[in-house]
Amino acid sequence: MEIIPSNPVLEFNANQLQEVRTINVYEDAKQMNQAIDAFEDWIKKQNHFAVKQYDRGYLERMIITNKGSIERAKQRLDRICTLRNLMPEFMCNIDILNDFNNLHKILQIGVLPKPTKDNYRITYESFIKSDESYNVTDTFKYTYLMFQYSLCNDYYAGIECIVDLREYSFSMLSTISFTDFHKGITMLLQTFGSRCRSIHIISSNKILDGVMLLFRKCLSDKMNKRIHIHHSHDTLSQFFDKSVLPVEIGGEYKKSLKEICDEYFKELCSESNLARMKDFDAAVTIESQRIKASFNEEYSGMPGSFKSLCVD
Repeated sequence: MEIIPSNPVLEFNANQLQEVRTINVYEDAKQMNQAIDAFEDWIKKQNHFAVKQYDRGYLERMIITNKGSIERAKQRLDRICTLRNLMPEFMCNIDILNDFNNLHKILQIGVLPKPTKDNYRITYESFIKSDESYNVTDTFKYTYLMFQYSLCNDYYAGIECIVDLREYSFSMLSTISFTDFHKGITMLLQTFGSRCRSIHIISSNKILDGVMLLFRKCLSDKMNKRIHIHHSHDTLSQFFDKSVLPVEIGGEYKKSLKEICDEYFKELCSESNLARMKDFDAAVTIESQRIKASFNEEYSGMPGSFKSLCVD
């Protein structure tokens, strides 16, 4: 890849490709092409992969989002393909045109078009009303689609997340299947390795503050430092340049949050993306064909890097 292809919903900084490559220890295109060649060669040797041909841009982004490590990228691709077998309800046969009609009445979700100055991409999720018909599985499915779209089209140093819970009602908790919630979190953590620099939660609910205090005790110091609680959107400008934020959350970006989310969903529904996602549905593992290997060989990513994954 010599340049980042233009995109209808994503903007890029002037030197974004080279800067992102450099922080991932790829100084020039030759180094990156050699890494992709090695990745492609490894894929062809995996007997258990149902699909062995991937777009080189997709493989490059897979390497970049795994901090420049080919070995991590191998593991990540194997996990994605494995989990399509284990969690088809989150990752396969998604009817993008019709599955999210109810979700979009409750939640605005998407990716902000303009990256930060240091090439981080911001995801945004905002509850627009409290509704007990909310289905958390739909949110995980949509997030999966967003990550897959990013792996095919974006090029960033990492992500930052903004979650607006001001309209979230605790009565909605009773509708959540915690088995599905656990599986959804497992799917996201196991399949997508992008750096998450920060998570910003906007809430004016004191009860939620107490819940978050308990939740923080379960997290490492490193993760705790990445979580920021805001009681209004006004303090987001302490962390983000106003030029990247829509006006509804104190920014100066030219489009509203609704326009951004609507345009992003329209792009997910484009013929090219629908066809791409259909192709991904076939990219699973055939476990009977998986090469058995020692732990050390698996860990180094040579014959196979991911033997099994059990999800309760």
